Amino acid sequence: MDDINEIEKDLARGDFLGRIAAARAEGRELSAGDQQKLAHLLETDDEAKAIYDAMTDPERLDEQINLYETIRGRVEGAVTTILHQSDEHKNLRSKRRLYYLVSGAAAAVAVTIGVLLFFAHPGHFNHPQAIAVNANDLPPGRSRATLTLADGKQIPLDSAHLGLIANQGNLKIMNQRNGQLIYKGGQSTDPILAYNTVSTPAGGEYKLILPDGTKVWLDALTTLRYPTTFTGPTRDIDLSGQAYFEVAHNLHPLVITTGKTKIQDVATAFNVSGYSDDPAQTITLLEGKVRVDAGSQSRFLAPGQQAHIPDAGKDISLIKNVDVDEAIAWKNNAFDFNNEDLPTIMRSISRWYNVTIQYNSEFPDILFSGYISRDLPASQVLQLLEETNEVKFLIEGDKIIVNR
Repeated sequence: MDDINEIEKDLARGDFLGRIAAARAEGRELSAGDQQKLAHLLETDDEAKAIYDAMTDPERLDEQINLYETIRGRVEGAVTTILHQSDEHKNLRSKRRLYYLVSGAAAAVAVTIGVLLFFAHPGHFNHPQAIAVNANDLPPGRSRATLTLADGKQIPLDSAHLGLIANQGNLKIMNQRNGQLIYKGGQSTDPILAYNTVSTPAGGEYKLILPDGTKVWLDALTTLRYPTTFTGPTRDIDLSGQAYFEVAHNLHPLVITTGKTKIQDVATAFNVSGYSDDPAQTITLLEGKVRVDAGSQSRFLAPGQQAHIPDAGKDISLIKNVDVDEAIAWKNNAFDFNNEDLPTIMRSISRWYNVTIQYNSEFPDILFSGYISRDLPASQVLQLLEETNEVKFLIEGDKIIVNR
């Protein structure tokens, strides 16, 4: 129980500091009691001072508060789990729960809210140490993609190619400075249906607005093929990889084909993950309503539900009350893992850092949970995972070697 008390103490400290940071952001005055408590905490607790300084960094204040709110909900659930598991420790598998809030502004140093790195084993609790920068490192991904026009011409989408980059009929295609592709001038009047394709490489992401006004965020190693004008009863597009959609209202439903699965939508916000090397596709609904078709099955999703379709593409499992923030964490520039095995985590890291993964050991029953900024270089993300003492990493060029 000493470890649990320590966790709850750290959680209370993180809660207090988060509340104070939120009050500062909103311009509210602190009570005399809070001022006194804060002054005492900052004078006597160097770790609390480092956390507070990171949380109140004016350049990243909004991000710090949003990450704090997210991580607090995760940790409260984890504390409940630990309380339950302390009575059943004989049945525990080798799980590691890593709850880390990383400040990307604090000179590449990992900062935790509540200092919440702990093991799901009674009697074992470690505090994290500051993260050092690896000399042989891999930078995080960035906003970049390639636009392929209907005639086969390819245009890089990066900071070197901004403004008007192509004309298609009466359509003007614009690449904006904020990493977003837009179409202006209405839909094409060309009677011949033309398709454009936007592809992100490993280590890339991009946002675009389709000719019908639908907003799409593309994760790394993702390809979206779409017409320059939508005709007929449906708006049909093709996707491989992962994308988040905010669909423009239209009487004609948007139909997304990814592998053997079709998703039909009218005006909705949802995430589609359909990487070919993942064991299953997932469709997570945030708002509205979608229909998912796979094989001979059809299922309707309500907000907060997720369709899970194995690689065979025949059966649809419906999962209720999923953590939608976890599904779209990539869109919000974070890794969010919840009881994920190491290969799943390393696939995400491989895509974002544009590396290959080499395993020198097997990791049969190790599950990790964590929330980590994608702004960090690879060495810092990997070192956070190493804090579990279950895995070691070595970066060699564009390869990450995984050892036990």
